[in-house]
Amino acid sequence: MTYKIYANILCNNAISINLNIKSSNSICSQLNLPSSQSKLSQLGFKTEQTINQYIETHKDVLNLKTIYPKIGPHQIDVLFKYKNIIYYFESKNNMKLDTEKSIKSYDKLKYIKKFLTKKYKSNKIVCKFLNMWMYNSNNMNYIKLPIRKNNVFGYNDFFSIFNIHVTNNEYKKLLN
Repeated sequence: MTYKIYANILCNNAISINLNIKSSNSICSQLNLPSSQSKLSQLGFKTEQTINQYIETHKDVLNLKTIYPKIGPHQIDVLFKYKNIIYYFESKNNMKLDTEKSIKSYDKLKYIKKFLTKKYKSNKIVCKFLNMWMYNSNNMNYIKLPIRKNNVFGYNDFFSIFNIHVTNNEYKKLLN
């Protein structure tokens, strides 16, 4: 199992997004993607879809999103069990959230963690934001409180769960 499976799924999913709009200073600027809301929404949906499709290819992973598509009032982005650890990720392309969105997103993370802790008492629970458009959380100096860097996983952080190390060069190659 390698990150190349993820790369192939992402490329196939991203084909449906029209990328012919001039790039601006958005979270997607490093990818030369447009900043219009509909394009960002499409990119977010495709990224989340890609992560979940990747999880389905991993034979030792139980995709819990199929059991819990929603927890309380909250839609679930990524939820799976791997090696007795329950992982919940709120997939975020734009970690430059305004203060109000940061608070609501962080509250959602806490709500879901509380639910999972009660439901899966014998498992370790990991609840974080996941930004697959950053190599790791070290580069995210712009995150607004109450979210902190330790609340965020980047691309390489995600693959490290599966003991896969993706070099920065491999990551940049995927972006190209």
